[in-house]
Amino acid sequence: MRAREDAYSTADMRGVARGSPERRSGNPGLNSFYLRGYKDPHVTIKAISVAARRVPGLRVLRVPMHVPPRWPRALPNALLAPLGKLYGHFLLCRRLRRIRAPAVLVREFLTLPLLLSSVCLLRFKHRLWLLCHHNLAFAAERPAHRWALRALGSLGFRFVVFEDVSLWRVIDSGTGGATVAALPCPVPVLDSDQAQMPRGDDVPAVGLIGNFRLEKSSDWAAHAIVDFLKNAGSPQPFKLIIGTSDRAVRSKWAHVATTVDTTRYSDYLRALKACDVVVLPYDRSAYAYRVSGVLSEALACGCATVVPAVPGLREQVRVPEPVGSCYERPEHLLDAIIAATELIGTPKFARALATHSAYRGIQGVESALRRLLNAAA
Repeated sequence: MRAREDAYSTADMRGVARGSPERRSGNPGLNSFYLRGYKDPHVTIKAISVAARRVPGLRVLRVPMHVPPRWPRALPNALLAPLGKLYGHFLLCRRLRRIRAPAVLVREFLTLPLLLSSVCLLRFKHRLWLLCHHNLAFAAERPAHRWALRALGSLGFRFVVFEDVSLWRVIDSGTGGATVAALPCPVPVLDSDQAQMPRGDDVPAVGLIGNFRLEKSSDWAAHAIVDFLKNAGSPQPFKLIIGTSDRAVRSKWAHVATTVDTTRYSDYLRALKACDVVVLPYDRSAYAYRVSGVLSEALACGCATVVPAVPGLREQVRVPEPVGSCYERPEHLLDAIIAATELIGTPKFARALATHSAYRGIQGVESALRRLLNAAA
């Protein structure tokens, strides 16, 4: 049964979506939010399950959060949303009763629904490890989430955070009595046969790659970089690549940068591999205490990275050896980019990439999971 590593696979979710009454009801909000086939947001997250398969006695479960087909369609989406999330966490309890593995790593749980369903999960807490992803970032801004994570810790639930246990300090000074372990954010193995964009010259390529959502908006960084290049004269210190699925963004910058439509994953990888440096100017408040899948995929493509110096992203770039640079304030962005371009092609950078591959590759994550279980035993 190891093939069902995740509690509810993509195929399971698609089956619900295609066969359910809600799918045929013409309710687009419900369908788009709950009943679409689930896909891992990055191969980075999927890599955790791949590594866990190599660890005897460990299973990985993903919390499902979809509306059961038999629920009344007349209920408003505003009510179905929280009920669907809560229901998924109670389904986790049912799934755990069928699993005999001595250790279970739970992915993508939501803090408040998990606390509400903890009455059913308490009997399994000696086997559970709860992997925090966005949970710490939410807790940093929302007192109710901090309180809920502290309450779960006081009940004896154990947690895994990305990068370093010090990130738990946003919840409590030290660990507050909770058992907390750290796991390196994986660097996945990507398709080496992926076609690359032609380089054409030896000028370093600096890329703004990814979704330009509000918390990920690269617009301010694009303005800063373009203004810098206009004043830099010739020869240019680097060239700019903008990769996004947003047509309006591509049109806006097409006259000053190379633009790539990254709607397809293959084109997204092609854009990453065309870059020497990938800049991820995330919003500091939204991305503190989080890690980035795009950053991991950029490292897998051999790129140096530039990120804000916030907990989580900072460790992802600097540990075990620096593979890029971090900036403290927006006005320091260009200095960080120049520092990263100077790192490209040096023996120091080649050694750092190799060290990251060993530390964050599948074998490295497997070793970290084994240490976690051995320490718990």
